Amino acid sequence: MSDVVRDLVVSLSLDAGEFTRNMRAINASIKEAESSFRLAGAGVDKFESSLGGQMAKAETLMRTQTLQSAAVRQYAAHLSEANNKMLATEGYLAKYSARLVEARAQMAPLNSEIAKQHAEVERTGAVYARVDAAYQQNISSISSLQQSMVSLEQEIAATEMMYEHSFNTLGAGDSQTEAYRQRLMSLNTEYSKQQASLTALQNKTRALASARTAAADKAARAAQVEQSLLQKKQDLEAEIKKLEGQVKEETQALENNRTAVVRAQTELNNAKAKLRETESEIKSLQKQIALMSSMWTQAGAAMTAFSQKCITLGRNMQRVGRTMMRYLTTPIAGLATASVKALISYD
Repeated sequence: MSDVVRDLVVSLSLDAGEFTRNMRAINASIKEAESSFRLAGAGVDKFESSLGGQMAKAETLMRTQTLQSAAVRQYAAHLSEANNKMLATEGYLAKYSARLVEARAQMAPLNSEIAKQHAEVERTGAVYARVDAAYQQNISSISSLQQSMVSLEQEIAATEMMYEHSFNTLGAGDSQTEAYRQRLMSLNTEYSKQQASLTALQNKTRALASARTAAADKAARAAQVEQSLLQKKQDLEAEIKKLEGQVKEETQALENNRTAVVRAQTELNNAKAKLRETESEIKSLQKQIALMSSMWTQAGAAMTAFSQKCITLGRNMQRVGRTMMRYLTTPIAGLATASVKALISYD
């Protein structure tokens, strides 16, 4: 049985991770040791109070002590593991808490930046709207002016025909021919003015088109930056929510780990107390066994001394017998003979 206990202790020390299985094996071995002691004393009257019973109990207690020592090591390893888990959880909680504080601290500046960028989007959008309105107005003016010039060109062509007809039929000095000439000059002058206005308007429109494109680019970039910031805020909100969940989980885990540490410490203390009780009981039992052994030894020595005395007494009695035979029995026998003889003579 001692080999089984030793093998169990070795296997436990090599496989300390399986705490529950190890403790189950230890408790089973302790119960088996106790049952073996009960089996040894079954049917024997006053077995526990006898020297043999005391020695058997001492052996059982020493086996139990070995197993309880293994249990203490298991509980100590379990406590160490619980402490390590608690420390690791504290580390994770501190890390997640710090990241949560950092993430939350980023939110206010980000909101400020988003508000600033939104104002930029509105400003660039307003600039684009003004430039675009001017551009569209110029496009409309150009279209109207071009239509007017087409009509003017048609009127000039008709006036030229009437002038040439009047010139050919009525002559250059005719008043009607002169009227057509004046009208033609006025139309050409107006056409030139409209042509100049169209050219100026087209140049301005091309400038507005460039400005419109630039304003559109600025507005688009501002909108993209704002969208990027909004996405960053969304990601940050998701990160904060995730960190809050992790902090909550680690806080609960830390509470559970602290409870586990307290429980493991309590179990270790109880196991140590049981081990000390067993050690104390073993010491007490060893004293009792030593006392009982001493009593048996003294009794044996007394019996041996008594036997020796009996032998010595027997030898002395033999010498006394011989002396009595010599000094007492023979005279008594002689006296008896003399008495008989005297009686016969008296008769």
